[in-house]
Amino acid sequence: MYVFKSDIDCKKFLSYDNEYTRSYISQINESKIDKIDGLSYSLLTEFNKNGNRLGYENIYFKRRRALRDSFMKVWLYDADRELLADIMWLICDEFTWVLPAHIGNDIFKNTIDLFAAETAQSLAEIISLVGDKLPAEVVKRCIGEIKNRVLIPFITCKEGYGWEKAESNWSAVCGGCIGMTAIYLIEDGEKVKEFTKRLRLAMESYTHSFSEDGACLEGLYYWNYGMMYYTAFLDLYKQRFNEDFPIYFEKVKKMADFSNRCLLGDGYTVSFSDSSERDRIYSGLSCKLSKMFNISAAGTEYRTNYNDDECGRLCKVVRDVSWSDEFKQYKTYRENVILPIAQWAIKHNEKFSVAFKGGNNGEPHNHNDLGSIIIRKNGKIILCDVGAGEYTADYFSNKRYKIFCNSSLGHSVPIINSQEQCTGKEYYTTDFCVNDKDIIADISKAYNVKVKVIRKINTDENAVTLLDEFYAEDKTEIIERFVTRHEAYIKNGEVEIESDGEKIAVLKTSSPCETEIKKHIHYEHDGSKCEITTIDYICKFIGKSKFMLYIQ
Repeated sequence: MYVFKSDIDCKKFLSYDNEYTRSYISQINESKIDKIDGLSYSLLTEFNKNGNRLGYENIYFKRRRALRDSFMKVWLYDADRELLADIMWLICDEFTWVLPAHIGNDIFKNTIDLFAAETAQSLAEIISLVGDKLPAEVVKRCIGEIKNRVLIPFITCKEGYGWEKAESNWSAVCGGCIGMTAIYLIEDGEKVKEFTKRLRLAMESYTHSFSEDGACLEGLYYWNYGMMYYTAFLDLYKQRFNEDFPIYFEKVKKMADFSNRCLLGDGYTVSFSDSSERDRIYSGLSCKLSKMFNISAAGTEYRTNYNDDECGRLCKVVRDVSWSDEFKQYKTYRENVILPIAQWAIKHNEKFSVAFKGGNNGEPHNHNDLGSIIIRKNGKIILCDVGAGEYTADYFSNKRYKIFCNSSLGHSVPIINSQEQCTGKEYYTTDFCVNDKDIIADISKAYNVKVKVIRKINTDENAVTLLDEFYAEDKTEIIERFVTRHEAYIKNGEVEIESDGEKIAVLKTSSPCETEIKKHIHYEHDGSKCEITTIDYICKFIGKSKFMLYIQ
């Protein structure tokens, strides 16, 4: 029974002695595997009945975390072999490795999604790294299930899978996992090369999902995900064949550096699209890309810990351990960033960081957010981009933009004559420009109204100034909306933003308007419920008008 043995190793990581590695190893040692519940028919079919994903997925990912935790004990310490074997056997018992949200109405449909591919890769990697310590029956059964559920369906699917052409993380994750699984388990090198030749389409589709200046339009969260499996596949391919898998080197280098460009300081990250305010960068991935492309690695305050991945991805922690360096204190990347094709701009000074998003409203994991801004002041996010919400059936349906965080109503952008921004690539930003003083863009084409809107943002050491210029032939009402996770109060004609009872910012305007503060319910990506505050300035005019806001 052939299994390719990779050079992935854990010994170097165990020899490091610093705060980060001690914490990481401590989390591995303290991990406990509780009783694992069954994946019932009722849970499997719940998504198609009411759109709820969490009931099934909570148990599914608990199993994957158990697989990860038990494997790490065997790999690092040669402990708990029987437990790992039992969990691998249990995963082989699952009716499907595909999540219900990706199956559709026919639960018997033979498909390959992100998580079926990840499961195959995880089991194949476990067999490569510690298979000689496991019962032969378990190894044999796992290989059989991997081939029957993933490898054979992929190679015999003549029409191909949709994700092979998808310009998103799917192409990298599914393609990378299947490629690594084939490298591990197929003995004939020529057959493996023929197999991976088909994956060239998926890998190229993934690179096309990035703008030419290297921006991941899905956001930093998905950069971690797709780039992890993309890079892991490239590395394993080179190990097996001692040659590089063909890639567009210069563009991939820009893609690799994207995470460094999303850092706002104080642990905060740019949360455009389906990301979050405190995304972390996979430690091993960051170090590997640093070596591959001679770019900066993330500082330790931005690197993920062992328990940071709720999905229990084994590929991620294996490479955290095998690829991470000695965790020298890298200087956090805080230079100004301009991505002219994606139309992102990020500016920093001692007090403020400002991030601006242009682009179009038909991007992967799209939010209607042209002209949206994030403002950090003295270690706090003052005006936010809420980021990803809870993934439900509605979230990925024609109801997506009825959800607060996805619509322009959930972003710091104007509402014009009661109209929010529209959805689609035909709604886009024009005349994007960044100079020493300002970020400037025309966001008129985000709306189906006859009003021209020019947004200009200026940052100095004392304040951020936002100037919106409007040109309209008819009577127009503008609601200038600004979004924060903090409390906001109107005091003496100004808006004060408070955190834990402390005033952290003041919003001032000299424009004639009414001011309203509202609360909105938002469900975070993990399903937890919270309140988001919006600050609305209501202005009415005919012809030309300006709205100016000072954030101090």
